[in-house]
Amino acid sequence: MEKIQSIRKSKTIDYSDKRIERFWLENNTHSSQQTADYHTILIEAVSNSTNSVICIQSEQIDDSELIKALHKASKNNRIYILSNDKPLTLKNLAGCCLLRYGVKSIGSFILINAGMQDSAGYLFTAPFLESSFASSNIMLVLDADQTKTLFRFFCNAFWNKASHEIIDDFNSETSVEASPLDFLPNINDFCCKDYVKKECTIPFEQALVMIPELRKGSLIDYTTATNSTILIQFGNIDEQTLAEITKNKNELYALKNIFAQFVLTENGKSFLVPKPYISEADSIFALELNDTQKAMLIQNIRSCIDNPAYRYLHTGKRSEYAGCTIYFTSDTKKAVHLKAQSDIELAAVSCTQLFERHVFENQEPQFQDDGVSCSIRYSWEVQPFFLPNGAKKARLYDEWEAIEQSYKAFCDMLKQNIDEAGTRNITERLKRFFLGKNQKFTQYKTKLNELETQQLSTLEKIERKNIINTVNEIRQNISSDKKDIDNEIKKAAIDDTIADLEHKKSIKEKEFDNLQKTLQNKLREKEDEIHALQQELAGLEKEMKAAAEEAGKEVVDGKEQKNNG
Repeated sequence: MEKIQSIRKSKTIDYSDKRIERFWLENNTHSSQQTADYHTILIEAVSNSTNSVICIQSEQIDDSELIKALHKASKNNRIYILSNDKPLTLKNLAGCCLLRYGVKSIGSFILINAGMQDSAGYLFTAPFLESSFASSNIMLVLDADQTKTLFRFFCNAFWNKASHEIIDDFNSETSVEASPLDFLPNINDFCCKDYVKKECTIPFEQALVMIPELRKGSLIDYTTATNSTILIQFGNIDEQTLAEITKNKNELYALKNIFAQFVLTENGKSFLVPKPYISEADSIFALELNDTQKAMLIQNIRSCIDNPAYRYLHTGKRSEYAGCTIYFTSDTKKAVHLKAQSDIELAAVSCTQLFERHVFENQEPQFQDDGVSCSIRYSWEVQPFFLPNGAKKARLYDEWEAIEQSYKAFCDMLKQNIDEAGTRNITERLKRFFLGKNQKFTQYKTKLNELETQQLSTLEKIERKNIINTVNEIRQNISSDKKDIDNEIKKAAIDDTIADLEHKKSIKEKEFDNLQKTLQNKLREKEDEIHALQQELAGLEKEMKAAAEEAGKEVVDGKEQKNNG
């Protein structure tokens, strides 16, 4: 009989029609944003001012050229500077500019002769720092009305809210005294906190939106946006909030860096917000844009959308994006590279019994999709089973066979646990969470399929130890992930129960209000009846009294007639 030799086998499986769901597509040919030289514009505006009042607000100021220009301009102008903390970089301006600090202001602007015919104003979307001017921030030229409104906002903060001022000695902290005039806060304009919150929480549609950071608690509620185009900074994205936004037919794009936030609508009001996340202590404003500013920002965002760094897609075939890089989250460290074709060397198939040649040559391992390739060419070796002449099966083989069966049964049990964990009934809001877990489960299962093909009896002791350690590590990870899943489902159930109880409470409160109103109506009816009876009783008493008086009069008249008779 001819001795059977080991053979090499290969098989190619096509995965090109497999679909990928909810992912960011990376654009490898994005262009950089071009911005104007705002730094020079601001310095020239300050330097060219004469006999003017210049008001400056910024959370921080450290730009040396701007500070030099302010020092020079202070000889011919009155300059007021407001910052959040003590401005150490402005030490040389003490004595020539009035410096105040100790506020919770946001946004940077320079106002020149606000309220005058030659007024000018500039709003910058970052603090006046050297690093800010070197980045892709945005500056808007303010119109006369905006300059006047921001001037009132500045005066109220400068004179009424600042806690300290520096007049001559920079090292001497002086508490501020009462303001020289009454500066009233803004009411019903873009510097009024209540007005800003009201206008920024109105649902909007068919808008252009730029967001530096997407998470809950934003001044603008982006989850109400519908049919809008939204540009986000990649990496600063809360996945749950992203899932809510994508339900409303919004197109999403992302850049690596965004320094401004604004909402541009066709018919409604358009706003630029200097800072998206604020506390109640912050002094805020959201600049309501005029047509010129709106057109400039529309051009800015459209140029970014035409060639973004990333684009969010709901679904697509794997073959459509072969050679591309995608992300299932906005974590830049978790890139997935899709391949047109891959070669995978599988573990050898070791036959455990003697087969006919055609059966032997058709032995195949388990083929596992790597999740990123359009087609995979699998290669493996089929190793025959044969015994030496006169050999007898030793008891050790039975012991090893029992161990092998126990090992494979344990791997199968782990895969069954994975399947059970991955098929839980979940609500829509947990799908994103389960997507991440299922990706991990797929990795576990792939590894188990690979490990299950290992013949422990053929390996060295150190190799067997490493495999057992790996399997135990996978078991611990599965157990941990299942606990995470149970906790998330319990949490979701509790949230649903709370929402149901709140709904029932609302219904009962309405029923109670209606019952109260009914009782009050009945009480008023009874009071009206009592009042009517009281009036009727008073009328009867009046009639009885009149009758009694009439009767008494008749008696008296009768006596007089008798006496006269």
